[in-house]
Amino acid sequence: PEARGQGLGRMLLDASKRRVDRLHLRSFAADARARRFYAQAGFRAVATGDGADNDENLPDIHYVWRKEAAA
Repeated sequence: PEARGQGLGRMLLDASKRRVDRLHLRSFAADARARRFYAQAGFRAVATGDGADNDENLPDIHYVWRKEAAA
């Protein structure tokens, strides 16, 4: 918790984005902070789950980020 808000997550995510054309991830639906972070980072929700496919059995959201084509 003490590392939150210092830009570390953004740095790691940006490094990953430079290496690939697409990223997939999941977040728990109840985690508003994560949902906001991923939306601001350009991820789009593509599916929701009821928790049957994760160990915690909590509703989740599947996100995808795609590199934009150069103009």
